[in-house]
Amino acid sequence: MRRSKEDAEATRESLLGAAEQMFAEQGIHNTRLSDVAKAVGVTRGAIYWHFKNKDELISAIIDRLSTPLETAMQALLKEAASGTMTLEALAETLVFSYQRLLEVPAAEKITRFAMRYSLCNESPVVSAQLTRNRDQNIARLTQIIGYAQQHELVRKDRSARQLALYIRAHIMGIYHQHLSSSELYPNGLEDIRLSINLLFEGLKADA
Repeated sequence: MRRSKEDAEATRESLLGAAEQMFAEQGIHNTRLSDVAKAVGVTRGAIYWHFKNKDELISAIIDRLSTPLETAMQALLKEAASGTMTLEALAETLVFSYQRLLEVPAAEKITRFAMRYSLCNESPVVSAQLTRNRDQNIARLTQIIGYAQQHELVRKDRSARQLALYIRAHIMGIYHQHLSSSELYPNGLEDIRLSINLLFEGLKADA
């Protein structure tokens, strides 16, 4: 039984990997579940055993692409609680999310898709997941900023939640600008890093 579970997980990971590559190469809407199954060498039934429909597959890929940043933010939250976090570390963690966007081809496709679906309700499954992710990210960032305020790293004239929402709005704005007008960032990651560092300059306790 254990081997069967391991095989099933390996197949699921292969399907996710193939889907990411195909989404990046030919687009989400041009990729069918049967195409993904064929690329991995499994039957249509096998892919439908793991994912009921394309929305579930997309949700799983969003989770997979989000995991590295989620792990980094969780580690940062622990540092913030202990008073060992720096604003520079928080800024670099946010830069890390853009680095993945630039380095992982499927990440850009999925990010474009996610931003579109966050504004509509074409897919209740994906929309619900994006809403959960948004709320969790805001809650975690609010906690981090709250700890940063306690340790005199961040200004206290606004609530931790207000500052968290301000940071998120800036980050989402960069995502939008980069995806719609990448020429605004000719130096790529370094331009994005500069923008985020300028944001945090205005958040320091002595600003």
